[in-house]
Amino acid sequence: MADEKEAPVMEMRQTGNGWRGSKPLKVNRRRIQCPKLPHVESSQRPGDLQRERRRQYSSLEPVPNEPLEVVLRVLYFSHDGNPADTGSTLEFHVMTSTTVDSLLGMARAAIGVGNVGRLVFKSKPLVDGQESLSAVGVASDPKALHMMLPRKFRPANVAEAAATEAAELANAMAQAEAEFKSRPPRQRKKLVEEE
Repeated sequence: MADEKEAPVMEMRQTGNGWRGSKPLKVNRRRIQCPKLPHVESSQRPGDLQRERRRQYSSLEPVPNEPLEVVLRVLYFSHDGNPADTGSTLEFHVMTSTTVDSLLGMARAAIGVGNVGRLVFKSKPLVDGQESLSAVGVASDPKALHMMLPRKFRPANVAEAAATEAAELANAMAQAEAEFKSRPPRQRKKLVEEE
């Protein structure tokens, strides 16, 4: 009789297969409201929104016009899987408010390639030419800039240096292979079983 007066631990409900127990419903539930993201048009790429935000924030902060020494390495690449050839290193004395397009123009004029090539900063291309060098982060690491050019524009001395380097690498690989073949095969150590 005492068992009948006690409340059941689980709430019972009837289903098509019989009676089943279920957990009681929570009365107090917390609601978490997520912030809504701004609507992005389908024609915009994800990087465009980031560039636009960076441009808005950089326009709010005053850009100090300080002198900056930029070191630009020239790389000649091709899409055939071979590594890029390293060309000359150029140094430019510019201001932090200099735009990416003006630095690109200076680099193209110094190399003498016309309207070819692009700037790469920390392995990422600088696509927005109207941003200042401090806005894209060049002022923090002015030696991480590269000028990427197609291999057909490389000068003769860079091509010769790449050919000699490839020949040295092939010679070293041949020597390493010959040493490997001349070694006797490795012997496995026999494990001594303890009795």
